[in-house]
Amino acid sequence: MENLTLFLAVSGNLNHFVALLGGIAAFITPCVLPMVPIYLSIISGVSIDEMKSEKGKTSKVIFAALLFILGYTIVFSMLGLAVGFLNNPVYKAIFNLLLGLILILFGLHYAGVYQIRMFAKEARFHTKSRKTNVFKAFFVGFLFAFGWTPCVGPILGAILGLQGAGPLVKVSYMLAFSIGLGLPLLISAFAINFFFRFFDKIKKHFHKIEIGIGILLMLMGAYYIFDVFKSGALFKEYKKVKITEKQKKSGANFKFVLKDGKQRELKDIKANVYIVNIWETWCTNCKEEMPHFSELYQKYKDKGVYILAVCSSSSASTLEEYNTVIKELKPEFPVFYDTGSKVANYLYSFHSKAPRGLFPLTFILDKNRQVIKVIQGARNKKQWEDIILKAEKK
Repeated sequence: MENLTLFLAVSGNLNHFVALLGGIAAFITPCVLPMVPIYLSIISGVSIDEMKSEKGKTSKVIFAALLFILGYTIVFSMLGLAVGFLNNPVYKAIFNLLLGLILILFGLHYAGVYQIRMFAKEARFHTKSRKTNVFKAFFVGFLFAFGWTPCVGPILGAILGLQGAGPLVKVSYMLAFSIGLGLPLLISAFAINFFFRFFDKIKKHFHKIEIGIGILLMLMGAYYIFDVFKSGALFKEYKKVKITEKQKKSGANFKFVLKDGKQRELKDIKANVYIVNIWETWCTNCKEEMPHFSELYQKYKDKGVYILAVCSSSSASTLEEYNTVIKELKPEFPVFYDTGSKVANYLYSFHSKAPRGLFPLTFILDKNRQVIKVIQGARNKKQWEDIILKAEKK
């Protein structure tokens, strides 16, 4: 129920309205709009002349159009789901940078500044048969989603790049886009004669529409590229902390403040095994580990095991998001927000072989606070328990 409420809440976002308009814009592109009657005929088995005469076959055309819309909506939603799982800010930045460059390139193409020959003709699937099972419209919708990339692709890519956290939001963008693309199609299926009147009026403006879409794509492309540089995700520098050999021999030590507001030092906490987990709020796997750490901490805290989760700060891992995650997960072990990623930078410098920018990243320290193991990625409860038991023996 909470997820549904969240979904409904985000659906009121301006981005969803933009996605809806993007679907309408894709519909009126010069390589989609003229093909609408042909597609309606192919998916329904009703000829264009029969649709014009409206001889009681409107319901068949509408039903076919609905199946067609369902077909491409599923594909677009799966695409949104896949993009939504790009949680790592670095991967997102690479995606947005490439997307921005592609959008600018397509924008130049649409505006007529530079023609891309391979996209001068739209890629689409054809069939000669007019006698068709209306349920094949669903399959044709699948093909449309995969095959009409030169026309729909640039706008679709721009919508996928809109800000939004998590797969659910990206899927909702794709649903809004599919609705924007599907509503005019349904109206055309219901009143094909109205479509032809509309088409006759708009076709003389096709060139202007192409230029307008081209300018819009270039602006969005520039925005995505600017956002990459603004976020700093691709160019994030980790500050090296100077650590002497004497300090290394005495063991890892840093100051931190827990929710009680008291400052602590790691050296003042006596334990046989220290587990220091570096994570960020966008990291789904990191958050999935939290309940495991809570259970294990309660089980082993009196046996000399200290578990500490350090939330590294970044443009994608803010204090506000940290507080939201903590309120939701309610961890029962020490957790704190590492402003400026000071502790993370210290540990990266203390153990120079530790990979940077990968989350979660967990440092296992012995009783002398020396790093005995660095674990990349998440683990389940049993795996963590095995790691603890092995570390206790060392």
